[in-house]
Amino acid sequence: MSGTGRSTDPPQNPTSPVLQARGVHRFYRRGGQLDNEVVALRDVDLTVEPGELVAVVGPSGSGKSTLLGLLAGLDDPSGGSVWVAGERLSHRAPAEQARLRGRHIGVLTQSSGLLDHLDVLGNVMLAGSFRQPAAGTAQAVDLLGRLGLRERMRARPGTLSGGETARANLAAAMIGDPAVLLADEPTAEVSRAEEAAVLRLLTRHRPAGSGTVVVTHSVAVARAASRVVTLVAGTAA
Repeated sequence: MSGTGRSTDPPQNPTSPVLQARGVHRFYRRGGQLDNEVVALRDVDLTVEPGELVAVVGPSGSGKSTLLGLLAGLDDPSGGSVWVAGERLSHRAPAEQARLRGRHIGVLTQSSGLLDHLDVLGNVMLAGSFRQPAAGTAQAVDLLGRLGLRERMRARPGTLSGGETARANLAAAMIGDPAVLLADEPTAEVSRAEEAAVLRLLTRHRPAGSGTVVVTHSVAVARAASRVVTLVAGTAA
């Protein structure tokens, strides 16, 4: 996983990786000063094949969440490029990035993305409506059932426990079979039993052609992964 700094277009055919980052780096300027740069990522390559579950590990501040934001198109790299499902995601208009993210990527962050005015089922159905073909009610109910939320699917987000919120967000990220699932510490706020349930879903029930990248501190999640990538000070070790 050494970086080359090149951002050539990846091949676009049915056997292509579902996600690629080519030589991405990201730096920030403290206080807007040109001579005070902070490097968050340095020349990182990552390729995710269909069916892979890749765990990204490393100490706090190593660039894990920065990398996830770039892979999701929520931020642009200072250099390099990100491709999803054969289409370039980085360095495009925000509306285009949002369209590609909605169609191809399920994103699970540490903070809840559930809308307060919708119940759990409504939130999952809304997330599924952005993907083609749009997910139906039966898929949403089945997914919530496998996550142990069948009895809570009519509940509003404000009434959920921390573990229930994490699992509802996971359902919203997975509905509609996205090509890529990006998860930031999906088991950080759940019990050991709930962590096992989330891992079962990630490892057993993911669509065969999708790829998953999980940023985690969990030993159990790393052990369940197809491959582990370690970041140290913004560089892939």
